[in-house]
Amino acid sequence: MKKCLLLSTCIFLVNIASVWGQNYKTGVGLRLWSDAEISIKHFVSGAVAVEGIIELRRKAVGTTLLFEKHATAFDVPELQWYYGLGGHIGFWQEANDNRPVFSEDSEMVAGVSGIVGLEYTIKEIPFSISVDYKPLVHLIGYDGLINTGALTIRYVF
Repeated sequence: MKKCLLLSTCIFLVNIASVWGQNYKTGVGLRLWSDAEISIKHFVSGAVAVEGIIELRRKAVGTTLLFEKHATAFDVPELQWYYGLGGHIGFWQEANDNRPVFSEDSEMVAGVSGIVGLEYTIKEIPFSISVDYKPLVHLIGYDGLINTGALTIRYVF
């Protein structure tokens, strides 16, 4: 009897957590600030999402993978705040260099990325809009802390 009650309680809590943690399952869109990037966010369970970011510029290409935790903000179900951590890798050339990004003189960078932000989901359209701060530290290549952020608009399904 106790095992059955415990199992029922666990199933109930997992279902409740999945309802509280997300307003959609997958979203695809653009991150806009100084550059345009492609963002794909997918909720893997409850309030935990994986976000992939692809950066394609004239002299750079890169990708970031973030694991994010979401929670309701200000008691508004459509508004979520989130934070997360992950990594990035990329290649770039100096701006005045005419060689392709993937040449023998390309500089590779890799490191740790963080993120914190707010996201609002408009279910009727269906889109989400978020604003975030995404600091990153290169562990390979260019040294130092880089502060980035973006306004992201995603189609959600």
